[in-house]
Amino acid sequence: MKVMLIAHTPEPERVVAAAAKLCYSNAHLDDLLEGLTPEKSREFLSKLASLGHESPTEHASFTFAIEGVSRALLAQITRHRIASYSVQSQRYVRLDQFEYITPPEVARDEQAREAFDAAMAEEAENYRRIAELLKDGHIRRLMQEGADEKTAARKAEKMAIEDARFVLPNACSTKMIVTMNARSLNNFFRHRCCQRAQWEIRELAGVLRDSPCTVCAQRPAVCIRRMPGGFNELRTCRRDAEEICFSQRRRNGLSGRLIVLEGLDGSGKATQAGLLYEALCGRGEQAMKITFPNYESDSSALVKMYLGGAFGQDVNDVNAYAASSFYSVDRYASYKTLWGCFYHDGGTVIADRYTTSNAVHQCSKLPREEWDAYLAWLFDFEYRKIAIPEPDTVVYLDVDPKVSQRLMSQRYHGDEEKKDIHEKNMEYLQHSRQAGQYCAKALGWKRVACTEGGRMRAKEDIHKDVLALIAKR
Repeated sequence: MKVMLIAHTPEPERVVAAAAKLCYSNAHLDDLLEGLTPEKSREFLSKLASLGHESPTEHASFTFAIEGVSRALLAQITRHRIASYSVQSQRYVRLDQFEYITPPEVARDEQAREAFDAAMAEEAENYRRIAELLKDGHIRRLMQEGADEKTAARKAEKMAIEDARFVLPNACSTKMIVTMNARSLNNFFRHRCCQRAQWEIRELAGVLRDSPCTVCAQRPAVCIRRMPGGFNELRTCRRDAEEICFSQRRRNGLSGRLIVLEGLDGSGKATQAGLLYEALCGRGEQAMKITFPNYESDSSALVKMYLGGAFGQDVNDVNAYAASSFYSVDRYASYKTLWGCFYHDGGTVIADRYTTSNAVHQCSKLPREEWDAYLAWLFDFEYRKIAIPEPDTVVYLDVDPKVSQRLMSQRYHGDEEKKDIHEKNMEYLQHSRQAGQYCAKALGWKRVACTEGGRMRAKEDIHKDVLALIAKR
């Protein structure tokens, strides 16, 4: 597969910003572009994003040259109707020895690959034979009608391949030129970067997203990565483990499952999440993993301030309900922008921390007799009022705080100042463990003992225990 971005609207961000400026100000046409610096243009794009106003992005368009894709892909991409397509014609281009696209699953199976290649060779021979037979017949007829041999041969060639092409397979390689405006391109990414999209068009979407621009070679793909991304903070699925589906479609009645790995800091949640992801993918599940707090998002700002000590150096300086709300907002933002659609479309989401972390860490601030009331408030607030999904399975990685402290010190190379206000407070961690064990028992969480004899168990052994607790779909 080869893709080139061969043309685009000059200064696409500025053009869209000008359209937005016209919509929201009384600027005259002569003054429309005045003051639209790159920084000011991006401000307009951010405003559009906050308003959900997409139509100004239609004023920027992008043209790609694409080759080495199948006719099966052509049938899919042309469903995106607000676009222009020019495709290599099978009516005018003879394909005796056509190139073809081999699906990865076929390529990985030796017997399947042999059968596939044989089928392609047979279809190529059928195409050649039918074309020759038809051509000979057309030549005879045209010459009988008075055409000279050269003219008859030229006309017969086109007439023959026009009918012979009907035997060409979907795997047959083709070329095309595609033009889309930014809004249509954004829509294309939303649907085709999705992990549920067919493999070839998903690969094409990734290549389109990252293709170097032949117009502005010094700024690779600025008009793709920055323009739609700057407008909508577009998060597309990539083919690695942590990418998600941005598709805004939800299938009625279809939902995935949410698996949460919970535990104290240093309990190995991230490690076990990664191992579980690999195992579930190995089973054939569509899976992704997420982490809380989402420090890459602005939604975690209050969490960062809290953990950094901005509201007080002691964990009890911020009450359980206030601290919980910081984390809840971050989870809500993550659900709405990152993984919600993937989950509702049937995917398996593996979460390193979740609402369960509030249950563990904020309960510990409260007297024991208030735990049940707090948990009732917490789950009502997150699962019903702000309506993020409730986990299907929670696995609590139970670790001795003394061991986790030692592991965290190793993580920070002995620099205790790098620890947050939770990690520094041993008494708080002890209380959190007690709260975690209580929640695991009261709420039906699955518990895995991670320490033995004052040491951490091997991650492989812990993984086996975790995997045994995760039912197959």
